[in-house]
Amino acid sequence: MSPPQPPSLGSTSDEPAPPEWPLLFNESRATPLGEDFLGSVFKCLDTNSIGLLSPEQYSAFLATRSLNETFEDNQFQSADSELRNFYTKFGIAHILYERASDPQTGMHYLVPPSPIAATSVPLLPPLTEANTPMLTLQGFIDIMTMDVLRDPPAGWKLICQMARYYGVCL
Repeated sequence: MSPPQPPSLGSTSDEPAPPEWPLLFNESRATPLGEDFLGSVFKCLDTNSIGLLSPEQYSAFLATRSLNETFEDNQFQSADSELRNFYTKFGIAHILYERASDPQTGMHYLVPPSPIAATSVPLLPPLTEANTPMLTLQGFIDIMTMDVLRDPPAGWKLICQMARYYGVCL
């Protein structure tokens, strides 16, 4: 039985990958240069500089790719559950956080699982248990590698778009 396939970027084609492709990806993974490139994109997305992307940050990234896969604020639990299941199914590295809401302002916060890190976050009633998937750098590299290798010509186009959009040199 073959393993489940992740969603593709678009239709697959028989076009060959561009000659620059081996610099960033081999047949199954990102090369060190590809990891550096994706790491630079990740740093642009990690606006809190914590080394993790929240579902909202990853959703915003997907929106810039015109995939229209966004998560609405009022659908946290279901969106978190679907994203967590996807990450787990494909072995994408992530860490689970709790969502909390300030009862006075209604603002949502993500609470890290570490008691040391949690000391800097006000104690708020949790909205969910620790089930909000925060994407790690390695997880981002893995999921992007899956995406671009499914269709190398479309993947190369995506890589070029990310380089332009985030100002990252190839």
